[in-house]
Amino acid sequence: MLKKIIKKINNQKNNQEEKGFVILIAVVVSSLLVSIGFFIADISVKEVGLSFAGSESQIAFYVADSSLECALFQDLRVESFKEKSLDTEDIDYPSSFFCNETEFIIDERETSTETSATTFYTANLDLSGRASYTTLEIQKRNSGLETTIVARGFNLETGQNIVERALQVDY
Repeated sequence: MLKKIIKKINNQKNNQEEKGFVILIAVVVSSLLVSIGFFIADISVKEVGLSFAGSESQIAFYVADSSLECALFQDLRVESFKEKSLDTEDIDYPSSFFCNETEFIIDERETSTETSATTFYTANLDLSGRASYTTLEIQKRNSGLETTIVARGFNLETGQNIVERALQVDY
């Protein structure tokens, strides 16, 4: 009878140890699953941020591209930035020009050498309902034989950092 009681007590101890072991495994597995969930959530948040930055970068690029195309059209087809003579003080740059219902307004004018002149234009663009800003830098060198146009596009409708993209054409 004493052997039966000792055996019964030993069985109860083994059952209690097994129950504690099962709880330990359950806690470890649930902790692992929660950690994996947080890891996946963190990756998702970063992906959304990258996606947003990509779309803002695309808008800034399209704004720069649009303003560059406008400047090229004005220079090559309309000849808005043609020099009248070899003297850089006699350059006939318009104070503003229109392109696709957007007005580009002269910002400032610099003459760096006798054979070079640089003019800056700015414009606010509405690209697919998104407010954007652009700057154009038009530089004529060697009596208008060489031209450099730098167009910079900026996104404006974000709570994030402003994104700038620039394009340059030399001809």
